[in-house]
Amino acid sequence: MKNIYIVFCLIVLSGCSASGPKFNGLVSDREGVANVYIYRPDSLTAGGRTAYFYMNEKPVAEISNNGYTLLEVAPGNHSFKQNFGYWLGDFGPISDDRIRTKELKAGNTYFLGLYSGNTISPHPVPSVHVVDVNFDFSFDFVKRNKSLRDIKECRFQQQEIN
Repeated sequence: MKNIYIVFCLIVLSGCSASGPKFNGLVSDREGVANVYIYRPDSLTAGGRTAYFYMNEKPVAEISNNGYTLLEVAPGNHSFKQNFGYWLGDFGPISDDRIRTKELKAGNTYFLGLYSGNTISPHPVPSVHVVDVNFDFSFDFVKRNKSLRDIKECRFQQQEIN
């Protein structure tokens, strides 16, 4: 029965990844704007959830697991926020807003990555068959070299947010 449950979960989660074309290199910078790549490398943690991204409190992207998008942004100081929306029963880090602010300069390329993972540890009382699961999320501007390694398997997601 346990194996059937695992197979079912894998089938369900496999449909939750981005399906556009793979990242194929940086686009040329357009004069007068900053390029901001927002990406989310493949992860089982929250893999079935859409990640929502906002710039200056306005929605700019919805990214599935293993997805990325590109924003062309006017130079200046901008605030970026990420969350997963709200599902009944959400708690802790999955329900938190993650916010980063950065001064963007025209002609520069920036990488904003959402990384997720978890740690599982046995309960301190040996006779109790329970484990503690902690979800970890990192949302921040990432150095170019690391970003280019991590984004190469991600798939582009066109944004049509009003």
